[in-house]
Amino acid sequence: MVDRAEDVPAVEEEFVQQICDLLFDISQDSFQLDDSAIEAEPDDGRRAVFTGLLMLRDELSFQNEQRSAAEAQLRHREARTRALIDLAKVGIWDCSLDGVRETLARVRVQSNGVPFEQRLEVVREVTRSLVVHGINREGLSQMRAERVEDVVARLDDVISADGGRLFGGLWKALAEGEHRVELEGVLNTLDGEQLAVLVGLTLPQSDVEQDVAIITVSDITAHQARVAAEQEAARRTEELARVNTEVERLFYAVAHDLRSPLRAVETLASWIGEDLEAGDIDEVRTHIATLRGRIGRLDRMLNDLLSYAKIGRTQHPVELVDVGALLEEIRTSMVQLPDGFELTWSKMPVFETHRTLLSQVFLNLVGNALKHHDRDSGAITIDVQEKNEHFVFRVSDDGPGIESAYRQRIFGLFSTLKRRDEVEGSGMGLAFVQKVVRRMGGQVQVEGPEGRGVTFAFEWPKSAAHLRVGQGP
Repeated sequence: MVDRAEDVPAVEEEFVQQICDLLFDISQDSFQLDDSAIEAEPDDGRRAVFTGLLMLRDELSFQNEQRSAAEAQLRHREARTRALIDLAKVGIWDCSLDGVRETLARVRVQSNGVPFEQRLEVVREVTRSLVVHGINREGLSQMRAERVEDVVARLDDVISADGGRLFGGLWKALAEGEHRVELEGVLNTLDGEQLAVLVGLTLPQSDVEQDVAIITVSDITAHQARVAAEQEAARRTEELARVNTEVERLFYAVAHDLRSPLRAVETLASWIGEDLEAGDIDEVRTHIATLRGRIGRLDRMLNDLLSYAKIGRTQHPVELVDVGALLEEIRTSMVQLPDGFELTWSKMPVFETHRTLLSQVFLNLVGNALKHHDRDSGAITIDVQEKNEHFVFRVSDDGPGIESAYRQRIFGLFSTLKRRDEVEGSGMGLAFVQKVVRRMGGQVQVEGPEGRGVTFAFEWPKSAAHLRVGQGP
């Protein structure tokens, strides 16, 4: 018979091995143990161990079920999220920014004073370090691509439509620590089409996963077309209202301002008849001379009125105009400068525009300055400045000036601040200038304080693309 003390290590070793086997079975979810098996164990502490193992098995089984349910729910949510992203009518790019941040840090140091976002090659270099994990269905459709890899391989082409300004703006915002930015710009599709887009860059607000970013791309081409159409409709409505106002003014001018010379003609004709009956030939000759003057004035008024009405309805060619040469032509052959008067100008631009209309505006303003000057000598100067999309030309003289109360009235039809007998002309010159300038999309106004001298400033579009003459109703 074996001594009891010698059996203890062997029994303990066997028990430990059983425990290890049971723990392995539990980990493999194959643990089989019931109450009857526990009751069969000797009551030497083993029952407590096996009872604990049974409880452990139950707890692990419950946790496994919970984990499996959570994983299934997570897979469902991920599938739903992917489906929603694919159904979205906006391009969504899933990106990582670690490489972008590193490249930004380097190129900003090497910028040599030139903002990196204004240099296409630098913007391309930064964009190449963008890691694109995925692009949804709409995003691929926008780019005319079938695979994400196709877009990534041609990112240089995609961002070059506007010289890289769009993505340059995104990377500038990122470098300045912004978490969300939206910019409008243009992207190239893979088939060469240009796409007007609204691009957004969204970063996480927390410090977790700082490299994660979502780039959204919205096609706003149709929206921009609608906005342009609405703006054009508003412009044409405004233009129509202005035309209606001009028509009313025209009818009033015809009914009121032309009545006076017609009455004068009628009166002179009556006097001539009376003088003929009386045999006063000298008076007849005097009245006939006056009558011719009145008819000549009436003819000028009608011609000027016709020219005014034609503004915006006659197509004028666009040509390269040297404004300095144009002013020289006006000085030497289109106006008669009285002795003692001089016309000078600063350096003038050369650009494409309607030469005839610009010439007529200058001619009317120079003629107006000469006509109303009250001295035997004087100076007319013309200068120019740039203001956004316009040149601002200023025609200044050292004449009697214009009181502020009359500075709007002078642009009216047949408007003059002197009696008709004191000044030649129909009073249409400044009305003509205002209508032409407005048709060109600019404004004309009188500048400077009251007193001697006056300056007429008018805006004129620098680019032929902004010319509007002939587009009115």
